[in-house]
Amino acid sequence: MKRIHLFYLFASIILFSSCSGLSPKPPAQNTVAEINKNNNTKDTINEFQSSGCQWIYTENVCQIDDIKTYLAETWSEDELFFSYPYKGSTPVKLILRKISSQDISEVFLLIQKDQFLFNNNDDFIKVRFDNEKAQTFHFTTSKEFSSTTISIHHSTAFISKLKKTKTLLAQFEFFHEENKSVKFNIEGLNWPY
Repeated sequence: MKRIHLFYLFASIILFSSCSGLSPKPPAQNTVAEINKNNNTKDTINEFQSSGCQWIYTENVCQIDDIKTYLAETWSEDELFFSYPYKGSTPVKLILRKISSQDISEVFLLIQKDQFLFNNNDDFIKVRFDNEKAQTFHFTTSKEFSSTTISIHHSTAFISKLKKTKTLLAQFEFFHEENKSVKFNIEGLNWPY
């Protein structure tokens, strides 16, 4: 009889935690794992939030070959709302990545719901740096990611603009959705790479 009560107690706990949406890692904390899926990477050392802005900087060192990966990331101020089947809202994450063995930094945009729309070599997003005219930047998916992450072409020019800008507006096309826009507060970016 005691075993049956214990079974119901554990079953109730498991059912409650799965229904309440409890998860060991909230979305805002999924940072390095999304970019560095290499199990031989030591996540690290210099994670801090720059004072007065929303950028989080991380340095990772691969334990196998000592290659360093530098990340800067921030979330959009607003969230995108999606209909069925992706129901709900999600912010967009802007990520800068520099791998010490590569010459240039990379720029990624990541969502947790829905899928970016891809049109075979004609994929672009519209962006607006502060009050400048809107510009288009082409993008691709990366081998490392799914359709929830895009990699911006001409990342050097994009990052150069980010360093001089306080706000970034970005407009995207999504699968079975209208175009949607988000705003990033990017003032104070410290990216020497």
